[in-house]
Amino acid sequence: MVESADIIVVGAGVVGSALAYTLGKDGRRVHVVERDLSEPDRIVGELLQPGGYLRLVELGLEDCVNEIDAQRVFGYALYKDGKSTKLPYPLENFHRDVAGRSFHHGRFIQRMREKPSSLPNVRLEQGTVTSLLEEKGTVKGCSINSKVVI
Repeated sequence: MVESADIIVVGAGVVGSALAYTLGKDGRRVHVVERDLSEPDRIVGELLQPGGYLRLVELGLEDCVNEIDAQRVFGYALYKDGKSTKLPYPLENFHRDVAGRSFHHGRFIQRMREKPSSLPNVRLEQGTVTSLLEEKGTVKGCSINSKVVI
């Protein structure tokens, strides 16, 4: 079976999902291949710094931190020898929604995967890339399990 796409993205983590969404919004036909589309289940929390949140806003992905129990983070607190101090992020020149975010990694990944999947020209598929198809030194496609995407 041969399918056609303008772009093939291998991996639907943070970067692959953001890339697929951005290219899909630009009108490209994007095929995303991810080895496992289930929610990552590991004991990992994430701390997205305010600059990272601003990049999500820039890409139209800021809603990916909604409905995943993300907590707004405004800086750090340091504790040593019974003393403490606060180190706030310098956010005074930004919109009040700008802050860091702390959340469960797997929930965030699933929300990131939903964004490109919501576009009609983006296809997300679970599979394993088994080989690359090259023509004159340029990758033109790949084989996924027993299927070819060009």
